[in-house]
Amino acid sequence: MDRTTAYKLFESMIEAVSSEIIVFTGKHRLELKQKRDKTFVTECDKRLDMVSGNIAKKSGLAVVSEERENDINILKSGNYIIIDAIDGTIGYIKHASSADNVKNPRVNSKLGSEYDYCFLAAIILKGKPRFGCCYNYVTGEKILMDSSGAQHTLRSGKNLRLFKSPYAHYFENRTLDDVKTRKDLINKKLFEDSSLSRYNICDIGFRALLAQLNPHKSAITVHFSQPNGLWDIAPACVAAKFTGAKVLDGFGEEIKFTEYFLIPGWGLTVHTGDKFSWIEKELKKNKK
Repeated sequence: MDRTTAYKLFESMIEAVSSEIIVFTGKHRLELKQKRDKTFVTECDKRLDMVSGNIAKKSGLAVVSEERENDINILKSGNYIIIDAIDGTIGYIKHASSADNVKNPRVNSKLGSEYDYCFLAAIILKGKPRFGCCYNYVTGEKILMDSSGAQHTLRSGKNLRLFKSPYAHYFENRTLDDVKTRKDLINKKLFEDSSLSRYNICDIGFRALLAQLNPHKSAITVHFSQPNGLWDIAPACVAAKFTGAKVLDGFGEEIKFTEYFLIPGWGLTVHTGDKFSWIEKELKKNKK
């Protein structure tokens, strides 16, 4: 698959889910279900997963996603599209339950970046993340990426999350909770670093992209709140191919796209530049 074909596919998927989420949220009562890992899923997650997955299948791609029973043989083949229809379900729930716009019942314009939620997708070819996209349901920003180079990145819509500090720490509300209970010593150390500017962004997929695409000398986001799947981080792994960022599992190893659905170890880390290289040694201690 070439870049033009991949980008057209992403565009059609984004158009479908951005329209469907408005219709679905307006018609259906918000019902929550808790998954085994204690995270929430809504009927809207499942609906958008089906809609976007069907479009991907028509293009001839096998589908892996958070909301379906996945076939390990698809993963091992190394050629597929991976989808997270709503990354940041907590944000979606907050927006949908308090929306202030009748015509757009899935957005509350008064909520800040800590409640962003996004559509994520990436195309894996020969076992490597090749093309990726992210669509912010709240701001309308759309990002399309080709791992072969930054010059192919297309960003459209309102870029309301453009942060320009030299050193950045991206986190979410659950990070604060984890630090308070002293379970997350790495983020605790980061919060004690006075040289860092801090940005509260709800979902890990979008945070991991902002840490790379915003103009920082060094940036980091560390997610220990729950187990992570490939669908959470695949677009960020596309970007990492041209930004030079390190995307690491809970043991400090690079992410693999043909071996597992859930990322090994408890946690997920993305960092750019030299300032946070110490974290790799910290993560490798988890193997002992």
